[in-house]
Amino acid sequence: LDEPSAHLDAASRLRVVSVIGELAASGAVGIVVVSHDRELLGACSRFIHFEGALAREVEAPLGGDDA
Repeated sequence: LDEPSAHLDAASRLRVVSVIGELAASGAVGIVVVSHDRELLGACSRFIHFEGALAREVEAPLGGDDA
């Protein structure tokens, strides 16, 4: 999912986060999310940071105000 909560109102954003969480919790699918939305990222269990040609798992989203 590429920025799945972008351009949504608050209620729709919460619903998207909820549905993604439900799908992930079901174990039926794996979900990959690319986002700058801290609330959405807070629902994620693993984080991979990409920089140039490198990818590494990190404890939490990197960056200041911009995840």
